[in-house]
Amino acid sequence: MIHRKEIGARGEKEAEKFLKRLSYKIIERNARNRLGEIDLVCTYKKRAVFVEVKALVGKGEGFTPEDHFSFTKQKKLQLLARAYLNNKNKTDIDYQIDLVAVDLNEDLTLNDIRHYPAVVGA
Repeated sequence: MIHRKEIGARGEKEAEKFLKRLSYKIIERNARNRLGEIDLVCTYKKRAVFVEVKALVGKGEGFTPEDHFSFTKQKKLQLLARAYLNNKNKTDIDYQIDLVAVDLNEDLTLNDIRHYPAVVGA
C-alpha cells in the first residue's frame, strides 16, 4: 500500500523537475513556518513563486489533483507567502502562487502533469 507521504514526495519531485525545465529556479523545498508549509519556493523572471503541489495516484476516486486545491488552501498560501517574504525582509518584491497538479501511476511513475501559473491572486 502506498502512503500519502510517498505520493506527496514523488509529486513534489516530479513538479520540481518540470519547473526546472521551464527555467524556474528552486530556492527552497517544504518551507515551514508557524502557519504551515509551502511545497516549493522558486524564482522565475525576477519574481518569487510559491508552488503548491497536488498529487494523486490512479483515478483518485474520481477526483483530480486540482479538486484538492480548495479556496481555504489558496487563502492559507497567500498568508504563508506573505509571511515567508516578511521573514526574509523581501516585502517589496512581486510574487505569485502556482499550482502543479501531478497524476501518478500505481507504481508512482509520472502519468501527467499540469501547471497553473499565478493561479491565486497575490
